[in-house]
Amino acid sequence: LQLVEQAALFVAPKSSYFLVSDLIAIGAQGNEYPPEFALTSLLAGAGMETPSEFGVGAEDTETIAYPFPSNRAQRRVALLVDDPKTRVVHIEGPPGTGKSLTIANLACHIAATGRTVLITSQKDKALQVVDAKLRELGLDKLPMTLLHHDRSSKQELRGRLASIEKTRSAQEVEAEATQFKNEFTGQKERYNELQSLFTEALTAEREYEMAEKAAEEARGHLRRAVASWRFRRTRRRLARDIPKGTDAIAEEASRQRRQLLDGALAMLKAEMERATSTAKRDALQQLREFSTLLRRDERSHRNFSIFDRLKAQPDRTSMLLKILPVWIMTPDDAARLFPCQPGLFDVVIIDEASQVDLPSIMPILYRAKKVVISGDPRQMQSRRFAFMQELIALEAWHQYGMQAHDPDNWLQPTKQSLLDLAFVRAEERVFLNEHFRSLPPIIDFSNRRWYTPPGLRIMTDETQKRFGDPDQPIIELHHVTDGIITNESQENLAEAQALVTKLKELLEHPAYNDATFGVICLFEEQVRLMQDLVADQIDPELWSAHQLVVVNPDGFQGDERDVILYSLSFDNKRMPRGALSARQANMDHIQG
Repeated sequence: LQLVEQAALFVAPKSSYFLVSDLIAIGAQGNEYPPEFALTSLLAGAGMETPSEFGVGAEDTETIAYPFPSNRAQRRVALLVDDPKTRVVHIEGPPGTGKSLTIANLACHIAATGRTVLITSQKDKALQVVDAKLRELGLDKLPMTLLHHDRSSKQELRGRLASIEKTRSAQEVEAEATQFKNEFTGQKERYNELQSLFTEALTAEREYEMAEKAAEEARGHLRRAVASWRFRRTRRRLARDIPKGTDAIAEEASRQRRQLLDGALAMLKAEMERATSTAKRDALQQLREFSTLLRRDERSHRNFSIFDRLKAQPDRTSMLLKILPVWIMTPDDAARLFPCQPGLFDVVIIDEASQVDLPSIMPILYRAKKVVISGDPRQMQSRRFAFMQELIALEAWHQYGMQAHDPDNWLQPTKQSLLDLAFVRAEERVFLNEHFRSLPPIIDFSNRRWYTPPGLRIMTDETQKRFGDPDQPIIELHHVTDGIITNESQENLAEAQALVTKLKELLEHPAYNDATFGVICLFEEQVRLMQDLVADQIDPELWSAHQLVVVNPDGFQGDERDVILYSLSFDNKRMPRGALSARQANMDHIQG
């Protein structure tokens, strides 16, 4: 070994060339971007407008083209996006409250009303969930999806672009679109009538119940006679004025609700076909050219100039978005394929915003007239943002005097996520308050600890338990008696072996035949050990059949399984000074 007094500097590309190019272009414009767009509100705060007037219940009187089931809080998001005074909407969605479903519904509503939308995130898993939901509709042109360096997704997108063609006349499609819209409006009016009738019937049934109770409880012949006469009179009047009971009205309303979902889908299909039917020949040719360009390797610097020329043609992009209004892709790909033009998209939806860093998303926000920012502030935060090192960010922060402009550090890229910024700068906020995923004993802890107020309405009950023996508890704690470690290692063989034994037992149990499984370990050393033991002791076909994953919490975030097994122990010597006991700390990890 020989020591040499010589310094070496290695320079390697790390940041996306296209995102950096966009940031340079935006910075060169100073403060000249349009003040009515979303980025202004996020940087400078909300304007002087009064808050939106769309309160609770308004969502059931407006036309909202959601093709999937929804609740009131989810429908209110569409009203806020439609409100011309609102530019930034913050959705707080705890786990299991339908964030992805809301995003899919909202994208359909935006497209059905003739607008464009980009759905993006720095977590591919979040985009995959929304993509899968939208594909359930079976529409060839929705969504246009491109995921991180995913060759199959690129090939599929190219194929879909190349297959788009005009099949019917513009007049025929326009007439059909108008018909569907009128039918949907009529269905909505009937649904609102049924809601009013239900309220009246509920009031009538309460009045009937009270009159009947009064007749039964009356004492004395005279009082009993009067109460019975009043009861008969009430019964006749209610039978005349309210011929249908709440059960019959609710059943009809349920049928009407299903018709509304079908009507929303019909509107969406008609709007998508209308865009194609009115497209010119050059627009369809541009689609084929765009499809061919997607073959190029975006990571090769030799192709950068080709994508730069593509971005310099906003007219081409306008035609593309007119025909294909719904796009799902990462910020890198959006910066590569679309011009850095203010307000290019009518709406940009950003999912898992707690995992999104500010520098990488600013060029995308610049392209948005309106932005919907979705995430959970109680969710595990990213351990680091990959855009830049902290020392470099601090140096730039001081160099440009940012402390004077932003003394509270809301825009500090190493300290704030997009969700943090949205929490203080969004003009409107929606809390998704109904939980549909976990059984009550699982979600109730975090509901009481982190989501009150306003709290979650838990829409599941223990009768919905689908796996395991009937008397088996939903949460079990297994203590490994010889599992204590004090050797400053995070690898616990005794606990890992006990967990694999339990896992094999469950995988082979008939009550878990159709269940999916996940194993979560707090530390990477334990993850690797568990993966080795699982590979050695569990049949690969069994592993595949139950979609088994062995990951750390960060790797599992955004995913779900029917059954989760946790490996919880870690070296007590490495606990931070003043922390709670190891067991309490582990329980915090579980519930988090």
